[in-house]
Amino acid sequence: IARRSHREGMAASSSSSSSSSSSSSSSSWFRSFSVDEIGPQTACKGSVSEEIRRRIVETYPLLGADEALIEALVPKKATVTTSRWNKQWTLIFIDGDMRFVEDRDEHIVPTLRLVHKYPFLMPHMQVDKGALRFIMNGANVLCPGLTSPGARMDDVEA
Repeated sequence: IARRSHREGMAASSSSSSSSSSSSSSSSWFRSFSVDEIGPQTACKGSVSEEIRRRIVETYPLLGADEALIEALVPKKATVTTSRWNKQWTLIFIDGDMRFVEDRDEHIVPTLRLVHKYPFLMPHMQVDKGALRFIMNGANVLCPGLTSPGARMDDVEA
């Protein structure tokens, strides 16, 4: 009887399971979405774009009074368009660039690209070295990982 190595077995099982169940990949959290799933873009009136700008500044107080930074994120004269995705998400485009996503509870969240460009937009938290391995594997960040030596956390309102 021929025995397969662990890697050969995994490759054979993954290729057979991926061809047989394409519906399971569509239920993944990290699946990509196509342009067909996004509704048409709707241009916002000036009052709506000002309201979006005000809510962004209110949601992210670390922007502070730095008017130049706020102007870089959401310019006053920018063309703001919105689009619905999956009936529960609103994508916010500023000058054609998707910068924020809003859920149905009206929480505005920046895109990952924006967070990489402006890392000081959100509070920073640093865990100790021992917790890093678990967090990289998907664990939640709990208080002991933030209060031990080597960890730090920015002061934020509750």
